[in-house]
Amino acid sequence: MDELPDIIHFTGGFELQAKDWYLSSEQATLYGKLDDPETVEITGTPAQILVNAQIRGRYSIVNGEAMRIVYERSTNSIRMEGNASLSRDGHTMHGGAIEYDIGNDLLSAGGDGGVHIKVMP
Repeated sequence: MDELPDIIHFTGGFELQAKDWYLSSEQATLYGKLDDPETVEITGTPAQILVNAQIRGRYSIVNGEAMRIVYERSTNSIRMEGNASLSRDGHTMHGGAIEYDIGNDLLSAGGDGGVHIKVMP
């Protein structure tokens, strides 16, 4: 628990599974209610996220991993830092940092090592 209300810290083998998303990491901080967090910050070697989302009228699985991931449910967005990798529909992007607005299907990436994109035909 944190000194502030509605902030909970976890360490050691953290997993959280909901109807449409899954998180796995070594450490996590949940902001909001335990059974319905607004924001989740996870760190690990690597931390992992999987989100079943409706994007442009189609259902897709968004799968990511990085040293640090922040998933904001209210904006349906993912921020990833540290050897980040994001995959969807057979396409994969790697970079030092990746931000993905799932609802609007907007992606930005960067980092010291550049950005690498693998697109499946």
